[in-house]
Amino acid sequence: SNHSGYYRKGNYVDVINNELVWKDTTNYKNGISTNLQFAFPQKIFQWLNSATRIGLKEDWIFKYSDYSNSNNDYDFIIKDGFRRRLTTTLSTTLNTKIYGILPINLGTLSSIRHKMTPQITISYIPNLKTGSKQIVDGNDILSGTSAASLSEGSRKIRFSLANSFQMKIKDDNQIKKIDFLTYNLTCSYGGSGNDDDSFSLLDSKLSFKKPNGGELFFVHMQHDMYDNDGDGSFLLKKGKLPKLKTMTAQMSSHFRFKGNKYGGSEQLNSDDIDTTAVDSMFTMHNSILYMDKYKPTMESNELWHSDL
Repeated sequence: SNHSGYYRKGNYVDVINNELVWKDTTNYKNGISTNLQFAFPQKIFQWLNSATRIGLKEDWIFKYSDYSNSNNDYDFIIKDGFRRRLTTTLSTTLNTKIYGILPINLGTLSSIRHKMTPQITISYIPNLKTGSKQIVDGNDILSGTSAASLSEGSRKIRFSLANSFQMKIKDDNQIKKIDFLTYNLTCSYGGSGNDDDSFSLLDSKLSFKKPNGGELFFVHMQHDMYDNDGDGSFLLKKGKLPKLKTMTAQMSSHFRFKGNKYGGSEQLNSDDIDTTAVDSMFTMHNSILYMDKYKPTMESNELWHSDL
């Protein structure tokens, strides 16, 4: 439970009988909120993971807005009085993991492992707004307070499929595991209020990984499940595949070139060469936002260098 307090006073100008009249828009936010979360995880058939969650929020408010004589959304009076509100959310998640191994034995490559994680989440929020006595002429008497807002409810089924591919490399009688590719797919079905249930965009992302686990290159796509250029019908019912709506591809890299001053270089033995410098010179980074830590620093014998 927690207690919160907030008070804001203000006004606006309204025109009544051709006269400017100041209206009170005082906003009072003061109350006690209690949040309860219940989780019921379990395993079904020894391979299917299930988790049911119930969320409850109880709000106690000691001032509310009176719209009994209102002409618009701002025409209200704040009154003393106790009001309570209970809101709830429900969800159930089912997921499992499926593994597969493709033996290759090509050079140092031993095999490729594929891990597939399908997941279904069913969520529900009841309609507490329709018929509520706390809604007066479309206005919420607890609006602007710490109480949760009332919604017309929602129901949704979300499906996701995560795929990861991993190489097993032989290295001096040891096996190294390198993640090199992921492919994730998500889609949901449902609606809110009195809206008809429908499918969301089919969202997918193909990502190629670097040996250190960072992202080298990705392709993000969204497909429409409906024929919005035609009659708006469901494409799969017409025997057609979803239409590509958006596609984004990105690859970020960092290279450094430099040159020493004439006569400034020294003869180096092979033992003096830091081979990790070659790796860092051609390291690719996830985003240009990370380039700040690679700001140029000139060494004493450097004539120039450039970062790309």
